[in-house]
Amino acid sequence: MKLRCPFRVRSVPSGTGWKVMVKYGMHNHRLVKDMLGYDILGRLKDDERKFVNDMTKYNMAPRYIASAMRDKDPENLTSITQIYRARSTYRLGKRGALTEMQILLSLIHQEKYMCWSRNKENSDIVADIFWTHPDYVKLLNMLPLVLIFYCTYKTNRYRLSLLEIIGVTSTKLTFSAAFAYLEHDREEIFTWALERLKELFYYEKLLPDVMVTDQELALMNAIESVFQNASHLMCTFHILKNVSMKCKEYVKSERQEHVMDKRNNMMYSNTEDEFDVHLNHLESVCGDIPSFVKVNSAHWRLKNMLTTSRGDLCASWEDMNTMLGLQLGSIRVSFKKSIVNIEHQYNTPFYSKLHNFVSRQCIQIIRKELERVKFVGASKQRCGCYIRRTHELPCACQLGGYQILSIPIHLEFIHVFWTKLQISEYKVSHDESKWDLEEECEELKRQFSTMDIVGQRALKKKVCDIAYPSTSSMCPPPVKYKPKKGVKKSRKREESDVHRDPSQWEYADASQESQTTKRSCTQPSGSQSSAIPIGKQPSTKSAKGKYLSQFPSFFHPFINVIVDVE
Repeated sequence: MKLRCPFRVRSVPSGTGWKVMVKYGMHNHRLVKDMLGYDILGRLKDDERKFVNDMTKYNMAPRYIASAMRDKDPENLTSITQIYRARSTYRLGKRGALTEMQILLSLIHQEKYMCWSRNKENSDIVADIFWTHPDYVKLLNMLPLVLIFYCTYKTNRYRLSLLEIIGVTSTKLTFSAAFAYLEHDREEIFTWALERLKELFYYEKLLPDVMVTDQELALMNAIESVFQNASHLMCTFHILKNVSMKCKEYVKSERQEHVMDKRNNMMYSNTEDEFDVHLNHLESVCGDIPSFVKVNSAHWRLKNMLTTSRGDLCASWEDMNTMLGLQLGSIRVSFKKSIVNIEHQYNTPFYSKLHNFVSRQCIQIIRKELERVKFVGASKQRCGCYIRRTHELPCACQLGGYQILSIPIHLEFIHVFWTKLQISEYKVSHDESKWDLEEECEELKRQFSTMDIVGQRALKKKVCDIAYPSTSSMCPPPVKYKPKKGVKKSRKREESDVHRDPSQWEYADASQESQTTKRSCTQPSGSQSSAIPIGKQPSTKSAKGKYLSQFPSFFHPFINVIVDVE
């Protein structure tokens, strides 16, 4: 009606159909060739709405949903805006009248997750929450040798830090043993999360032997206090990335390749003596670059696991739950392949004792070590026995001895870790009286009967929070990011940015690429200026004198430059 078109049609029921009468058949505008943009014609049908809901459940982006619907029906007129509205309606319909925390706790209870949480002092606002899936608790107790810790940020609207605890399977796949959303990166908070992790182990003897982290000092101190007998290692990926970053920052371009080669030789040394030799070589090469040897770790692991950094805890849990289901399927497939399939190149008498009992990846490691026999023979000095000390598998000198004696590799020479090919619960002596709740329930009833009405109400609320998660009074933390709606273009992007902060080595890479681009765009002296715009540099000469008086006088000796960014 915006065009005030006089065209009018009237329709009335007539028998089994409709009778249409044209009241006025003239238009005051040109007729359109297609019907795109008419919301009433693009309304979702029941089957299309179900399709959108299913795709939303599995995190399909709206643009891909629209493309899939047009592939199924070329005459479909549904717009991307209508798909966004349908997704929002679906998510609101799933929640109903429940709060975010009530839904989250209900989902955790429904999927039989193990969950611990604690609130801020004298408040119902959740501060930290820890959860894990029971199938991954079985994996954790089956394969507890090595655990990897990664802490990442800007994964939710509350700016809670996400700590992921990762284990490694015998088929060299990783699994997410547990997740924790933490309010702050403090030692006491990490200690609380690690104590919850410790409760997941059936026995004290199953505690992990090795913990791998980046240089999160609070986490490192918490590990030392909770898992006192575990060895701590720094993540190789972070070490290599930060050495590379420092190399680009302090080393001239013509020397970078030589320094990186020395670094690689040091990192992949087979013995401690060989490591010391390569370390001395690296120090001699970098002797005139004192700042280069100081390496700081950076956080980089869970940057793409979650679909959005504005999501709430429910959305994060749903993404994690989907990922865990796919992860568990991949692990089971890898186990089954190791039990059933025998690769042709390993179908020899030398590996016959290992088939169907150890993982394929274990045999591949042994195969690579067997190639070293040509160079080291049966000499322990040449071998270094690196694989035997790190993987507890036969090293080159042992394999050379087996070849000389013409005997196959026996299963007793393989660490039990490589034989774990089935997800099963660890055998625990089950004492029913130890885990029975009858005595505790009777004590609760006794305490309840002796309380006044206020105490009874408080105790009943605590019990209801456990028994009926959908009635919980817990609240999520306040939203920390600033939405972009209504923001003018002139406002700085950082005020409403929800993307992750780049790591320091990423800044170094970007800086080097920028310098390379500028050099390639620079012409020799005497030639005309390049047509490629390099960008206006901020003026710093006049800015210092102009704005220096606006700072307190005791700051003046420490100010080197002032940049006017306008």
